Amino acid sequence: MRILSSCSAFAIGSLLSSGALAGEEGGSGPRHEGFMLRLTLGAGGAVTQNDLTPEIELSGGTGFFSLDLGGTVAERLALHVRLSAHAMVDPQVSIDGEDLGELSDASLSFALLGIGISYHFPSNLYLTGVVGVSSATLEVAGQEFDSDAGYGLVGDLGYEWATGGDWGLGVAGRLEYHSIPDDPDRLTAVALGVLFSATYH
Repeated sequence: MRILSSCSAFAIGSLLSSGALAGEEGGSGPRHEGFMLRLTLGAGGAVTQNDLTPEIELSGGTGFFSLDLGGTVAERLALHVRLSAHAMVDPQVSIDGEDLGELSDASLSFALLGIGISYHFPSNLYLTGVVGVSSATLEVAGQEFDSDAGYGLVGDLGYEWATGGDWGLGVAGRLEYHSIPDDPDRLTAVALGVLFSATYH
């Protein structure tokens, strides 16, 4: 069953995610070497819609999570695997531009497993890009609908402060894009958030 079609049926029926990582040594600036682990948590907003008629859109506040594991491959450059997700709870639903209100007792989540690369600037800023396989899950009134696998793209721009040892804490902005087959339709999702990070590097 198509995810957004399932969602619209329920809606109508109810009327309704390190800049400064290791510390400075002798004033030489932050170092980025060896094993890397980064955890992020945050919040923002997202919009998901389909390609076919009728046009169904879900939107709302979103929670973000990600875990990066990898290591340095060149000076200031790290290659890593990312597991990430964002989820909307009780999203707003519209069909062909008509607002149907909140879809109660529902959540829509997107999960991604991908390969990422992070560059750490001398200024303690870092830039991350990730590409990978993603999928969507809709839960409504105790029923779960899963999509096929699609693809996702993620970009982060962050800043981290050294906290001692090899740890850093920071904040980042995140932009996600997902394209998911939902036979015979396709879902696209865009999410934007602000996240807090903890990095060991």
